[in-house]
Amino acid sequence: RTRLQLFLYETFSNLRISEMFDIIVDFPESLPSLRDLKSSLAKTHQFPQLVTSLRKTLERRLLHAGANTADIITQYISTIRALHELDPSGTSLRAISKPVQTYLRRRQDTVRCIVTGLTDDS
Repeated sequence: RTRLQLFLYETFSNLRISEMFDIIVDFPESLPSLRDLKSSLAKTHQFPQLVTSLRKTLERRLLHAGANTADIITQYISTIRALHELDPSGTSLRAISKPVQTYLRRRQDTVRCIVTGLTDDS
């Protein structure tokens, strides 16, 4: 029975890990999914798989010239909030955020987008 339970938790975790980008896009509406994943990860200890998968997905789907800088920043903020929900220690966030930070530093309009986001009235 214990092996079966572990198998089910691992399968569930793998599924949610593969959906992590979309879960983050939908944050905070996806909070119940994150809480379920957190519970499952506590049993399976699959945080390394989460970090590896999310880093690759962010690099493939977000960190490219065709992505709007404001969208990258918005997604990064949602990523921070979602990962804080999963891992309050910040260990996963530190591992995942480095490529995003490096990429945003290279974009010429990053500062302008941040200032516009801070000063925009809407």
